[in-house]
Amino acid sequence: MNTMQLNCFVEVAAQLSFSKAAEALHVSQPTVSHQIKALEDELGCALLVRSTRTVCLTDDSFAFLEYANDIHPSHAGSAAALCTHRGPPHRLARRAREAGAPARDPRPLHRDPGRGAAANTFA
Repeated sequence: MNTMQLNCFVEVAAQLSFSKAAEALHVSQPTVSHQIKALEDELGCALLVRSTRTVCLTDDSFAFLEYANDIHPSHAGSAAALCTHRGPPHRLARRAREAGAPARDPRPLHRDPGRGAAANTFA
């Protein structure tokens, strides 16, 4: 079970639509279907009843949704906190320089596969 599978399941359960869930997650509908199928296979039970136009939750999915909702918000919250802490990438480089980190040498590293790591030198 991975976070993508949980995200897909929680979104499909909220939207009751694979296509709307895919749109909300910015992925394709087959991706959502694949993730849900993999989750169902791993859990060994059907989480959703699918028809041509509707999606319904099963009894098992209601039970699993409680656990998924416990995990899902904490994952989303930790990811948001990390992004807030980090800031935009350009600020990271500036913070590293201010902290005294050595600047990355912009010259490309030439690799000589036959001579090992000691032969890798800057141009």
